[in-house]
Amino acid sequence: MAPSLWRLLQTTDSLFPTGAFSHSGGLEGLTAEGLLRTAEDAERAIEEILRHSCARIDLPACGLAHRAALAGDVESLADLDGRVDALKAPREAREASRSLGRRRLRIVRSIEEYRRLVEEDRTPAHQAVVTGMHGALEGISREETMLAYAYGTAAGLVSSAMKLLPLGQTRAQAFLSRLGETMAETVREADGIGPEDLGCFLPLLDIASMRHEVARTRLFIS
Repeated sequence: MAPSLWRLLQTTDSLFPTGAFSHSGGLEGLTAEGLLRTAEDAERAIEEILRHSCARIDLPACGLAHRAALAGDVESLADLDGRVDALKAPREAREASRSLGRRRLRIVRSIEEYRRLVEEDRTPAHQAVVTGMHGALEGISREETMLAYAYGTAAGLVSSAMKLLPLGQTRAQAFLSRLGETMAETVREADGIGPEDLGCFLPLLDIASMRHEVARTRLFIS
């Protein structure tokens, strides 16, 4: 394995100091609404989120950011940031993506002009955009960068589900393993989505995330 790929994988792990472990990706909201009660419910929800949210917004944005970074096209990176910002309707989801992206940006390689735009609050630095840029600058292929992002997202959701529901470690790892083939196919599909086609429709997830903002008790920030 190339050292650069190792470094990219390291940044997608929940141990990396971005605070990813403190976000549930909407699962806590769905659990509070009574929509998730069992391990089977959690697995179905995670697969839906990956296929219809991550695969329609974050993964394509990651791939498009990789292309833009290779071309040194900072304007396109900022445009992608704006599109992702507009498409993440729940405030918690939007702020989580910004926070994770900005924390990642402080540590990984980036284009100086893009970093300056972020520091001046002229672009939000969403996690998918920063990850795509980082992969490109490390010389990692677009597909591998997108796969690394997909794995980090999937692993984070599974880890959150284990804290919220009776989902044991062995079953969680078996589920992650099954997701591998699904996500490889999803990455290929996401790679064909252009900036004008970004978007998804998961109203239950959005509503649960919005209600989570005012929950009296919670384990996760989002």
